[in-house]
Amino acid sequence: DDNLNRVVGRLNLLSETHRIVLLRAMHFRFSHEQIRKLAIALEVLAFRWIITGGNAQEIETFYQKQAGKFTSDNPTELADVISSIISQAPGDDALRAAISQNPASRIADHQFYVLQRMNYGLTSSELVWSRKQLHIEHLAPQRPLVTSDWFNVVAPKQSNDPNEKVFDDYLNQWGNLTLLEYEINVPIGNAEWATKVSGRDGSPGLDHSSVSLTKNLVTLPVWGRDEIASRTLWIADSMVQLTSLSDYHDPGMLAHFA
Repeated sequence: DDNLNRVVGRLNLLSETHRIVLLRAMHFRFSHEQIRKLAIALEVLAFRWIITGGNAQEIETFYQKQAGKFTSDNPTELADVISSIISQAPGDDALRAAISQNPASRIADHQFYVLQRMNYGLTSSELVWSRKQLHIEHLAPQRPLVTSDWFNVVAPKQSNDPNEKVFDDYLNQWGNLTLLEYEINVPIGNAEWATKVSGRDGSPGLDHSSVSLTKNLVTLPVWGRDEIASRTLWIADSMVQLTSLSDYHDPGMLAHFA
C-alpha cells in the first residue's frame, strides 16, 4: 500500500516505539485502509507528543497497553485503540505554544518532518527528492560574519540587557528554517539576504529552488526578526491543522496525509 508506506516513512522520522502498536495490528487481518488510519493516528500522536516535550518512557508504556488490546481483527478493538491514541495526543493550544515559543527541535529528522509537512500543505504532493539532495537551511545563517548586516536586521550578536533577544534566539526558531537543494545551499552559505535570494559568482540562489516552501520567500525584500516571528506563527498554525484532532473521524481527514 503506497499510501501506508508514505505514512510509515514519515512516522520513522519521529519515532520507533510506535511499532509496538502497529506491528501488533498488522498481525491480524485488518484492511490497508484500517491500518493506514491507525498509522495516521500514531503519526498525529507521535508528532504532538515529541514537539510538546512528552516523556519517552510514558508514551512507550502507553503503546504497550494499546498493543495489548488487540486479540483479533475485530474493528471494534481497532476503533478503541485509535480513540485512545487520539485522546492521548496533546491539544492544539499546547502544540501551537510549543512551536511558536520554543526553539526548533535539534533533531534533524524532526525538523525535516515539519518542513516536508509544510511543503505538502502548499502543494498536496510529497517531495520527490531524497534526504541527501535536500538540506535544512537557516535563512538567517548560522555563522554570519561579525560585520554582517544580519545583526542589524535580526538582532544583535550579544546584549547586556538580559531581556533583549539576541541573534541566536531567532536563528533556531521554526520560522527561520526551510528546505533547500544541496547545490543551492553550499554556495550561498552565510551570505546577506539579497545574495541568498539571487545567488553569487554564477551560482544559483533561493530564487532557483524548486521547493515551494522556499520559493514563496524570494519576493521578500528583507529577512529579519519580524519575518522570522511571523513565519514561526504560520508554521505553528499550519502544523495544528495538518495534525488535526477535531476532524480525525472526518473521511476528508485522510487527504491531509495520504
